[in-house]
Amino acid sequence: MNTKLEFAPGEKPDLCYCESIYASSFSRWHLRRPKTGLKLGGGIDSPSLCGRIERGWDLNVRPDASHDPHTCQECLVASKAATR
Repeated sequence: MNTKLEFAPGEKPDLCYCESIYASSFSRWHLRRPKTGLKLGGGIDSPSLCGRIERGWDLNVRPDASHDPHTCQECLVASKAATR
């Protein structure tokens, strides 16, 4: 495990990537603020920042600007607005 790219077991991040239950290899990653920690096997407990994803799972990848091209642009705008 590369701790710079992945979350540590049991870590509860403030922001994480998630995917819809309908995701494909062409789907964008979305951002969400988890309430109780990562849900890598499904059952996310909060919607994506853009509001489109309500059912899905989290990805074990730390949010990073290098992933911006593959990330939902509405989620990126919402996450940057929240940090101002």
